[in-house]
Amino acid sequence: MNNALYVHFPFCMRKCSYCDFDTVPYNEDSVDEYQEHLLKEISLWAEYDVGTVKTMYIGGGSPSLWPGRKLHRFLDRLQKQLDFSPVEFTLECNPQELIDENLSCWETLGVDRLSVGIQSSERRILRSANREAPADLLYRLVKARERFSNVNLDFILGLPGECIKSVCGNLETIKAIGPNHVSYYMLDKDGDSDLMRLYHSGRIELLGTERVNQLHDRILEKMCAMGYDRYEVSSWQRKGSECLHNLAYWKNADYIGIGIAAGGHFGRTRYVNTSDIADYYDLLGKRNFPRDSSKCNTPCEEFLETLFMGLRLVKGVDLAEVLKDKADNVPRIKEILVKVFGPNMVFEDSKVRFTSEGLDLTGRLFAGLSEYREEITSVFSSRDT
Repeated sequence: MNNALYVHFPFCMRKCSYCDFDTVPYNEDSVDEYQEHLLKEISLWAEYDVGTVKTMYIGGGSPSLWPGRKLHRFLDRLQKQLDFSPVEFTLECNPQELIDENLSCWETLGVDRLSVGIQSSERRILRSANREAPADLLYRLVKARERFSNVNLDFILGLPGECIKSVCGNLETIKAIGPNHVSYYMLDKDGDSDLMRLYHSGRIELLGTERVNQLHDRILEKMCAMGYDRYEVSSWQRKGSECLHNLAYWKNADYIGIGIAAGGHFGRTRYVNTSDIADYYDLLGKRNFPRDSSKCNTPCEEFLETLFMGLRLVKGVDLAEVLKDKADNVPRIKEILVKVFGPNMVFEDSKVRFTSEGLDLTGRLFAGLSEYREEITSVFSSRDT
């Protein structure tokens, strides 16, 4: 069994206004205590047959703040507890930390994929979101690209002040740097963030849906022209550089998440860790998994999760592969999906996928699937649902 390992590093110098992740103000001394508890959590997992860790992703927070000597010590001890042979090791980075000393350290530690959170190439937009940005952004990105053959750039569409000029600036940055992978996310207007509270109270304005869709169409057009293939709702790659770690999520494979607020999926168990760092320490001190919630999925729930996640991929889902010993029910499932998604879905034998238009409507389309949950449940025998 091959697994993905996600490590949540929650520390940040400041909290961006659009962020609704669980973060902690950065203090170098606090990192020692936190990573000791990460290792305690790993020691609990070491008691299970978790297989070989094939992909590792350190996210946050701001993992590029993790002092190199401390990260080295953490990785050294991790490898003594788990079968650790990653073919992809991703570290999320802020542009400010893209300096020679850090780049050299990460390379030495085995990091082979950098995911750089740019969000916008326009500093005025970042300032409106309480995010810092170096004046020499392009220089730093070029240095990172020279050291790492696998680089992802993250952007957000729809931040305050967004316009055609800012989108074109982001696309020019992509063209100049030529990363293997690009993630371009829509601003989440349903998130519980400072920015959304300002928006819902009427204190700031954001672009309307129609204008955001127009800008998104521009992104789709230009990314294609630059030789990038869209392989997931918000992800583009070229030269076979799909993010292997994220593919584990989208294919509903096994992955372990450690750290506060980290989630995981192991076997049929879906869990989320506590977001309270004091509770996290307390539970691990008692040698308990630091869970906020944990649930063993029924086969039907596993199928629905696999369907939800897999339909984010341009290739979609092979129903026969997902249903396995219930593959004879593929026609019944397809009938239900026709009712739910209609012309937004393409059917090819047992494979189903969204049209390009459907990919951009996943949130709304998935909401309709809940109305047919009972009908889908009937496909599975009463004893295992």
